[in-house]
Amino acid sequence: MIWVQILSYFLVWSVIFIAVFTAYAKLLRFAARFSGLVQLVLGLAVYLIVACILVMPLGGLAVNETWRLAVNASYMFHIIFLLGYIISILPGALYFKIRYMEKLKDLGYFKGRWQR
Repeated sequence: MIWVQILSYFLVWSVIFIAVFTAYAKLLRFAARFSGLVQLVLGLAVYLIVACILVMPLGGLAVNETWRLAVNASYMFHIIFLLGYIISILPGALYFKIRYMEKLKDLGYFKGRWQR
């Protein structure tokens, strides 16, 4: 039963991450309309919010006592929980990369140091 709970938990987070990455790209495109310091501050604020949201699924261990006990009791459960977390981020990250990365690079985001 615990495995079904974890699967559904990360499935829900997977859908949430797709929405978060889409909103992230749109907010960065909005921030790119401004110049200089305003663009930097808006981009940084959006980044910090998204970074906090990306860590939120790990809070499931703090909320669910059964999961926390299972992680403390078994390394296998610990590994499976972390794999579920990583796999839940992948669809949103790949969608972001395929759909928005080139447009954002053209706007000046996500460029390497040698391309600036």
